[in-house]
Amino acid sequence: MATLEVAREDVYRRFADAIKQGDAKAVAALHAQDAELSFPHIPQGVKGRDAVQKFNEGFLKALQDIDIRTLNIATKGDIIAAEFVLTGKHSGALELPTGTLPPTNQHVTLPAAVFFSVNRERLIAEGRSYFDMVNFLKQLGVKP
Repeated sequence: MATLEVAREDVYRRFADAIKQGDAKAVAALHAQDAELSFPHIPQGVKGRDAVQKFNEGFLKALQDIDIRTLNIATKGDIIAAEFVLTGKHSGALELPTGTLPPTNQHVTLPAAVFFSVNRERLIAEGRSYFDMVNFLKQLGVKP
C-alpha cells in the first residue's frame, strides 16, 4: 500500500479512536477550520471546526460506551471511505431536529458509512455520514 494511502487511512482511524474515547476536542482537531459535514438528520450540516466540536460534544454525551468496528476502508486520492458499525448506550440527552430526547438507556447498533475529503494538511475538509435514522430511532424506542 502506498504511503499516502496509509496516511489517509490513519486519519479515519484517529477519528474512530477519538469517537470511541469520547473526546470531542480530539475529533474536532482532525478537521480543517472550515470543514463542512453532512448528516441525514441535520439538513443544514455542520460548518467549521468549532461547530464540529460542539456537535460531537452533544453526541458523545448522549451516547456512552461507544465502540466502532470498522468493516471496510478504502482511499483514493484525497477521499477516504469507511463502512463501520457503531454501538453504544443512550445515556444522555440527544438533540434531534424534533427536540431533545431524554436518555432511554437503550443500547444501539448503528451500521454507517463515512466519506471524508482530506486536505494537504491531512485534516478532514469535508465529511458525509450515512446511516439509517429510522432504525436508530426505533432502537431508542421512538416512533419515527
